[in-house]
Amino acid sequence: MKIAMKKKVPKDVYASCLLAGYVGAVLLHLPTDGLPAFGEYSRMLPEGLRLFATYVMAHHTYLNGEIWSAYGMGKAALFMAERSYPISMTYIHCMMAVCAINRKHKQEAQEEMLRSWELAKMDGFLEPFIEHHGLLRGLIEACIRNRDPEAYQRITKGVLSFSRGWMALHNPENRRKVTGELSTMEFSIAMLASGGWTNKEIGEHLGISINTVKHYLTDIFCKLNVKKRDELKKFMLK
Repeated sequence: MKIAMKKKVPKDVYASCLLAGYVGAVLLHLPTDGLPAFGEYSRMLPEGLRLFATYVMAHHTYLNGEIWSAYGMGKAALFMAERSYPISMTYIHCMMAVCAINRKHKQEAQEEMLRSWELAKMDGFLEPFIEHHGLLRGLIEACIRNRDPEAYQRITKGVLSFSRGWMALHNPENRRKVTGELSTMEFSIAMLASGGWTNKEIGEHLGISINTVKHYLTDIFCKLNVKKRDELKKFMLK
């Protein structure tokens, strides 16, 4: 991308390089300062890549706190698509599910999650669900765990590996406790609890009883050596 910025390369090549730059920054939650605006160049990409670019920019918008703007970007892109691009569309539906569950629109979030899963499951395309597990706030447990236990186990293994690398990069102090001691289910419940969800809301969302939620939280607090939900926030990524 830096080379393309210095040299006169064709605009479609420049657009691809710029997309790579945004992918690297946005998906690792790093600053995008210094990157040229991407909007005008996105039109020069093939439709499938343009859809993936929409996912990346929607993710960026979400991280900036503009939740429903990010959701709308995904919805508009899917509406305008002329044909199916399963990889890009899996990521877009996944991002829309992240936006909806962030605002506790559980039914809408589950619908987007299942649309994403239907596109991905035939090819065993698990990466989007592994990468977004924390942001999905229990949707994988709510939608996939009982529907496809074998796939859920594979996602779980991927999440543990991915989370260790992510925490090493962004939160090395708490890496061992969060990724080494919490199960995937416990991690989801910890994310929900630290995000202000009540035990009743967590139970209804995950399809478990309030008492089961309490037992999970007791184990989580014990493993992380915390006494209340507010203390969870220092262990869970924003």
